[in-house]
Amino acid sequence: MKVERKQWGDVTILSFVGEFDAYNLPTFSGRIDNLIETGNVRLVFNLRLMTFINSGALGYLVRTKKLVEEHGGDLVIITPSKFVRKALTVLGLHEYFKIYETEQEGVLFFHKAGEVTEMELDKVEPDEKLRGENAIMFRLRDEKGAELLGPAPFVGKISSLYADGLQYRWEVPKSGGRSQLTTENFDELIHPGRALSVKFRQPFVAKTKYFEADAAVMKVNKDIDDGVTEAMIHISYTKMNQADRKLLEDYAADLDEYRGELKGD
Repeated sequence: MKVERKQWGDVTILSFVGEFDAYNLPTFSGRIDNLIETGNVRLVFNLRLMTFINSGALGYLVRTKKLVEEHGGDLVIITPSKFVRKALTVLGLHEYFKIYETEQEGVLFFHKAGEVTEMELDKVEPDEKLRGENAIMFRLRDEKGAELLGPAPFVGKISSLYADGLQYRWEVPKSGGRSQLTTENFDELIHPGRALSVKFRQPFVAKTKYFEADAAVMKVNKDIDDGVTEAMIHISYTKMNQADRKLLEDYAADLDEYRGELKGD
């Protein structure tokens, strides 16, 4: 990632180009922290060319805004890229940051606060991949770890991610089709304690990575509407690569931090 700096009076404008993630966060956060220490507390971040930002980097932006506010300044964002814009909206951070369309509007915020129209980010369509609504492949295992119902995975949709597990939705097929797991044998095979193996992506945690884990079903809820059975399955990881687990734990912690900031905790 590259960061370009320029001054407009007492306002410091930083333009970011590239990806802001765990690999370059220490380098660029150090540079920004040095700016703040030397009195630059009126910050405008131009994110038009920021192609990716992970939860850790967003958490840093939240903390930076809080820091400059304590010193009588603020941090505003202008022209966020499509990815960043959707991330801010999905995580509710568009209510925490002032976000504007142009550089001039960002600078004017510090001199004529309230006279500039903010972007209507509520109208941005959420990106399901950021929110967590991406696919999860799961297979059933017996007590000894042997695979049940053949090698082909079943595919659900993640609805929530937690530090130690997740929740996903799965439309249960009716009997008589190709699926070996149906409404007829679902209760027998999917229940608390059932061992699973899962594989899924979460681009907001790691851009291109697949997470894989052994897991156990913790709770199952079913809803039947117009003859369609949808199951909500809560699982807890029982075995996962430690580095992967740390990424998911950090993501959950970042989400808790965002929620706390938005509530004013």
